[in-house]
Amino acid sequence: MPQTGYCTDVTCNKELTELYECHCCSWLICLKHLLEHVEISKRNKQAQLNTLTNDLISISNTLELIVEKKLHEIEHEKQLINQAKTIIDKSTFTVEEIQLISEEINQAIVSNRKGRVLC
Repeated sequence: MPQTGYCTDVTCNKELTELYECHCCSWLICLKHLLEHVEISKRNKQAQLNTLTNDLISISNTLELIVEKKLHEIEHEKQLINQAKTIIDKSTFTVEEIQLISEEINQAIVSNRKGRVLC
């Protein structure tokens, strides 16, 4: 319910008018300034929404790159496992080949342990 009085906005013409309580600042202001406050509030909320949306897009893209990298690493590690199984199943490989695949697997294990968070 509006009250009668003077608008508290400094840019107002200081005429006696109907006043409304602003939802954002609780000032008693005229309808013109109330509408301006509502519009400013809408623009601020939209700007905040845009910023948050852009931040979400950015962090989602970053996480997607991390997941793709991990999936690529997992595929590489699966290949190492398959190579090791092939060597184990067939005894036609050289000592050097066995040492090489063993080193690669050990490097993958060390790399995975470094990336793990310890509780």
